[in-house]
Amino acid sequence: GMVEAVGTRRVDVGAADSYLFDLIRKHDPAFAAQVKVIGTTSAAPMPPFVATGSLAPGHLASLQEAFRAVAGAAELAQAREHLLLTGFEIPDAAVYDVFHGIRRIAERHADVW
Repeated sequence: GMVEAVGTRRVDVGAADSYLFDLIRKHDPAFAAQVKVIGTTSAAPMPPFVATGSLAPGHLASLQEAFRAVAGAAELAQAREHLLLTGFEIPDAAVYDVFHGIRRIAERHADVW
């Protein structure tokens, strides 16, 4: 919606997720060309996949292995290309700590929103 709002000049500037914007550029370059990227923020991890807390450890390992296998699965090549994915990483949970800092900044400036 933000890309459309900027492209149709309903707003002057807005934020868009970079992965989403990459998908728009790939699949609808004319639509993406309506806007210009004027700045970017520091890289942050993609949102995590989450499961119920009661997921058995063996099931978690199976899910993680299935995600890792995506990179080499020939039958998923078209889907990977369509989604601009090369595979999945299982990061250390600490990589998501960056979002705590973002939340603190947002809370300090809540009156701006």
